[in-house]
Amino acid sequence: MKVKAYAKINLFLDILHKRQDGYHELDMIMQSVTLYDTLHIKKIKSGIIIKCNKPLIPLDQANTVYKAAELFLTEQQLNIGVSIRIDKKIPVEAGLAGGSTDAAATLVALNRMFETKLSEKQLRHMALKVGSDVPFCIEGGTKRAKGRGELLEKVSPLPKSYFVIIKPHASVSTKYAYSLFDRTKKNINIARIIKAIESKDISHIGKNLYNEFEDYIIPYNYEIRKAKEFLDSFDNEGCLMTGSGSAIYSLHSSLKQAKEVYTIAKKKYKDCFLCQSKN
Repeated sequence: MKVKAYAKINLFLDILHKRQDGYHELDMIMQSVTLYDTLHIKKIKSGIIIKCNKPLIPLDQANTVYKAAELFLTEQQLNIGVSIRIDKKIPVEAGLAGGSTDAAATLVALNRMFETKLSEKQLRHMALKVGSDVPFCIEGGTKRAKGRGELLEKVSPLPKSYFVIIKPHASVSTKYAYSLFDRTKKNINIARIIKAIESKDISHIGKNLYNEFEDYIIPYNYEIRKAKEFLDSFDNEGCLMTGSGSAIYSLHSSLKQAKEVYTIAKKKYKDCFLCQSKN
């Protein structure tokens, strides 16, 4: 079985406070985009075998795909194994949910492969045991996410939009990014960007893009800062770092405009992608 695992970007990310359980309370708008990894899955007699086209990806229990497969086979009491080959395009440590979306695709694919008929709600519940972003990746589209990111609310689908995504050489550990959190200002109002999405006004959406992690990461990371300055030097509706970084994207209402930016950006950044919203 072959399945696609789509990346996500954040249109909005506000950190509300640190919780007693050690996690952070978030309020986000997440959006699926057409950048994807491809997973090739087949049944084997026993065990879990992970292969990947990228050499630095772990192939054991540290891999989210392995975790998802092991969890699924155990909870469904399936006395069989799986071999999964990951053809990876989504950069790692980029804030694009590459590991989370691969795990989500694994759960969805195994549910189909073994005809276990789990509902989407059951898959989301299982997904949360693998990671906070995995439930969103089960659903995809445009969602407001609260809690750790697992409490999902539907919002109007994003109008067709185009994105140029670049991943500078720098990487950011999510754990490290959260360690920098220091609530010293009022929460930013998420209602403005939700209203902009509902009105299908891409220009207004671009003006209300927000990611609190930019306050902690960009001033102290030269490569990420230069990447954002580079993308923001072109015509766009808005420009933002996604997740805890390090990927930066520019938002475009015009495919022609996005292609022009991509053509130039691709010459400067190896990890550069042109994609559109996926609902």
